[in-house]
This record gives sequence, C-alpha cells and structure tokens, in this order.
Amino acid sequence: MTIEFDDNQLAKQGQTGLRAALRILEQWHLAPQDKAAILSISPRIVSLLEPVFELRTEQLERISHVLNIHAALRELFQNPENVSNYMTAINHNPPFNGITPLAMIRSGQIDALKKIVDHLENLKNGGW
Repeated sequence: MTIEFDDNQLAKQGQTGLRAALRILEQWHLAPQDKAAILSISPRIVSLLEPVFELRTEQLERISHVLNIHAALRELFQNPENVSNYMTAINHNPPFNGITPLAMIRSGQIDALKKIVDHLENLKNGGW
C-alpha cells in the first residue's frame, strides 16, 4: 500500500518536525546561533514561537537527523539523565575522538549529524 501526500501535508509535517527539532536542540542547551547552524536556518527563524517557512530538502534532512538522534538516545538509554547528557559528554570513541557530540555538530556540517546517527544506530545494533 502506498500513501501519497500532497505538498500541503508534506509542508505541515516539515513544520511539525522543525518545531520538534528546535525543542530537542533547546533541551541540549544550544545557543540560537548553534541551532540555526545545525538546521541550516536563519537565526531569526529560531527565535520565532511558530516558525513557518518553506523548508528545503537539506533542512528536512537535518531535522530528520536531529529527530533520529533523539529517538536513538531514548531507545539506547532507560535513564532520562543519560538521554539528556549524552550530547554534552566527552566521548573518546570514534567518531568523536575526545570531543562532545554537540561540539561535533556545532560546526553545522551535515556529515557530523550523519556520523552521530550512524554511530547511535551501530550501538543500537550491538556494535561498540
């Protein structure tokens, strides 16, 4: 069965994802300019209570990575403190090599988000 979405439904889903990603980034205690860099959006958009604008494919991908990181952390850790603190903890394992996951994604490089998602997926599947 194939579900088809019209452009309006996709736009609504994108906006919902953006709001969720911004809440997650807020929980990670990121500054507005860091949130903007990670999601590749204007810092002005970050400050809006209800950000509404057309999202590009790359922005949707970045939002998806933030949501997937959060979901993986919730799946990996039963303790809410571990979920909250993982992104700010220094990690000596690859791909972090002695920095925090947040330090890695503050660069705004989409590859950094992908590396964290891949790392967490590997952990979920029993890899260390």
